[in-house]
Amino acid sequence: MIAIVNYGLGNIQAIANIYKRLNIPVVVATTPDDLAKSDKIILPGVGAFDWAMQLLNESGMRYCLEELVMVKRLPIFGICVGMQMLARRSDEGKLDWFGGYSIILHAADNLRVYKSSLPDNTIILEYEVHGTVPHTGKPYNNHFCSIITLENRKIIHWRDYMDTLAVMDAVAPD
Repeated sequence: MIAIVNYGLGNIQAIANIYKRLNIPVVVATTPDDLAKSDKIILPGVGAFDWAMQLLNESGMRYCLEELVMVKRLPIFGICVGMQMLARRSDEGKLDWFGGYSIILHAADNLRVYKSSLPDNTIILEYEVHGTVPHTGKPYNNHFCSIITLENRKIIHWRDYMDTLAVMDAVAPD
């Protein structure tokens, strides 16, 4: 079962609606028990890193999430600040997390926003993320493209593309 972590941030219902339309079972996890029943995890988010980490800590799900991802190695997909939270820490904030990908993020910049003409409810984002991989000492620089579909002012579909070779280059030893 796929679990969408509801710690108080992100457009949870929009993500759940995507899976509902595809007839894929999903649970909105609000407790560690909900999370423990999952075999895949989506960690959404929006806003500042420290605020997101504080809410996750207060939700009581942080340590269960760490156990599932770091020990049991369940796959996890981070959206927006949820992706940042998968790194060891972010220069955007002062709090640390479990270091899922062991990338220290320094910046996200060069944001470009495009509105599609067909379909007219689609927005395309391009942006760059910069950081460092502690265990290799290598810089991490990646380019992202997000295609977002809106309906009634809500996100109904979000698709991210990134340079996976940039990740492999940064985390692989020489």
